[in-house]
Amino acid sequence: MFIIFASKIVILLPTSHTIGQSFIELKEADSTNNYAMAAAKSESAPHGTAWYTDNQTAGRGQRGRAWASQPGENLALSILLDTSALPLTEQFAIIMLAALATYDLLLPIGKEKLKIKWPNDIYIGDKKAVGILTESVIKGHIWQWTIIGIGINVNQPSFAQNGLDHKVTSLFQYTGQKMDIKNLAKNLCTKLENRWQQLLQYGMDVLLEDYNKALLKKGETVRYKKQNDAIIACTILRADREGKLHVAHDGTEAVFSFGEIEFQMDQK
Repeated sequence: MFIIFASKIVILLPTSHTIGQSFIELKEADSTNNYAMAAAKSESAPHGTAWYTDNQTAGRGQRGRAWASQPGENLALSILLDTSALPLTEQFAIIMLAALATYDLLLPIGKEKLKIKWPNDIYIGDKKAVGILTESVIKGHIWQWTIIGIGINVNQPSFAQNGLDHKVTSLFQYTGQKMDIKNLAKNLCTKLENRWQQLLQYGMDVLLEDYNKALLKKGETVRYKKQNDAIIACTILRADREGKLHVAHDGTEAVFSFGEIEFQMDQK
């Protein structure tokens, strides 16, 4: 079997388990990442195991933020990856893999309005539709396991109760059509497997090229807030292999790590 990425042809390597081959459906979960992390620590599930629910009660986002979701309306999926053969220096590869697989899944829906916001949110237009959280289990110098947690706003009609309608959107809000959430999750597993195979065969530079092509506001002047609350205007240039963002600011090129700056939603 082969998958075509633009002009690149990827022949799928045989593996003992593919992503989503073990697909565990949970009627309700505090966080699907908790299930995946418990399995990683106890080594009780194989590579590629997926935990899915449409009723996540205590999802987590980056920087410890909560990911609010109405029961039965949205997708929560966590994937366990055996990353023991990958170098610790390439952890951004998994962040890109997760973002690109989700981008691949939603591109027919969002088309030219679909973008990846550094480092790993997915936007449709100027609103967030997807949150991604990766967590690792590291033993000594071995990057043993990584958990990819993906939350997609699918059928939720409004986020007004959270005061987020101006910042967040769902696929339903964008298309006006309800979607089969579990089927979407299974298709996402396929997209993740395709990008995983691409990483194994070609390395992270191929992912980085695609990631930068899909980067939100690339080449545009935007505003970021620094840790000291200062607001800077800069032009987004690219992300690098370490996951750092390169921007043009005050006539020079500046480089920021995740957490050092925060994208300002209101760019007016």
